[in-house]
Amino acid sequence: MRPSAPRLVRRSPVHDLLEPMYPVWTEVQGMAAVLRFSDPEQEERIKERLALADLSCLPRLGLKGAGVLAWLRENGLQTAETLYAVAPIEDHGILVRIDREEVILEDGLQGRVVSRIRDRLSANPPGIYRVERQEASFLLIGSRTNDVLGQTCGHDFRESAGQVVLSRVAGVSCRLLQLEVSGIAGFRIWLDPSYSVYLWKTLLGIVREDGGDAVGLGCLHPGLFQASSLKG
Repeated sequence: MRPSAPRLVRRSPVHDLLEPMYPVWTEVQGMAAVLRFSDPEQEERIKERLALADLSCLPRLGLKGAGVLAWLRENGLQTAETLYAVAPIEDHGILVRIDREEVILEDGLQGRVVSRIRDRLSANPPGIYRVERQEASFLLIGSRTNDVLGQTCGHDFRESAGQVVLSRVAGVSCRLLQLEVSGIAGFRIWLDPSYSVYLWKTLLGIVREDGGDAVGLGCLHPGLFQASSLKG
């Protein structure tokens, strides 16, 4: 018997922009995701200069409530002490504290923390409330990323290492995190999915003008969310 294809139950908000680029697809936790657009060696070179990747496939979960931080620690997760600080979770995932009693969890490519925490919410722990997180998510990576952010974002990131920043990129409200992927500087960008097509087109246009291009997950894994810039 041939193995059945993975069931796709989620869809990237920029999927229709990626498909005409004829990528090689893979599947990440129920969503079609781009493995690569071109030759793997070429994408390795592109990401060192300037590249844009769609990471909307990474599962996300929001939690809020008076008991959320203590409950997460009881379940083996490290939580940050300060607002907007980021703590690493297993398999290259992250936990972001976005308010005094509210956090966002995001799995890495092979992580299972989000699904495990969802399962444990079925026991209705007191004071814990689930918040659906359907943001689009991109990665801007390469030695020229600061030039792109310099054209599109007014925030000075020199004072926000290891912290999520709320700012506008090309006029769109976003959450941004400066990090490294396999030693290469980059920025994670999260935004409301209704603005994702506009922002993807805008950023990719700037990236291509500077000699870069879109890349898939193949050249990013396993260094995605390298922990060197993430502190609890």
